[in-house]
Amino acid sequence: MILSLAKGPIEIIFELAEIHQLIKETKLVKAHRLLTDWKEENGVKDPAEKAFSVIEKMVTKPEAK
Repeated sequence: MILSLAKGPIEIIFELAEIHQLIKETKLVKAHRLLTDWKEENGVKDPAEKAFSVIEKMVTKPEAK
């Protein structure tokens, strides 16, 4: 599932949508691992870093249901 930044914005959007779906399904450990792997592989820098930190906070501190 991990995509390179060279693939383009459409593929990246689909990848982020899959991560978001994992979060919604409360598969938090897997979502966090995927997010961390993606950031490491793609060397995410600003402004995208802010979006990833928001998702990461959702994963590490989920709201109570």
